[in-house]
This record gives sequence, C-alpha cells and structure tokens, in this order.
Amino acid sequence: MSQLLIPEDVAIRAASWVDRYDDSKLPFGDRPDREWMSEGRALFATIRECLAVNDVTLLDWEGIWAEPPSS
Repeated sequence: MSQLLIPEDVAIRAASWVDRYDDSKLPFGDRPDREWMSEGRALFATIRECLAVNDVTLLDWEGIWAEPPSS
C-alpha cells in the first residue's frame, strides 16, 4: 500500500486548525474569521504541494481554500 507523506509538522498544524473549526468562521458564516481562513488557505497550499510530489491533485471544490488569482 502506498502512503501519501505529509510532514509531521504540517499534519500537526492541520489537526490543530481543524480542532478550531466552526461553520461561523467561514466567509459566509455569522462570525467570519480572516486569520483562521488565512491559516487554512496556507495549509491548503502546503498540503497541495506535498501531495503533488506523489502526482495527487488537491482540488478546492468549495472555492474558498485556494488563494484567489492575483489581478
């Protein structure tokens, strides 16, 4: 069986971030949290890069985790 390796520090950061999850923190929630969203976007980018090494593409199907394209 293959494993998709994500560095331990990234996994710990992601687990800590998910522990603080609350729907209200999302951009369309009752109490949007820009700092929490920014951390989530940074983690998304880091995990996407880690998985790409193994030819795995991480998609932002919700449209809120990938950084918007620069104008």
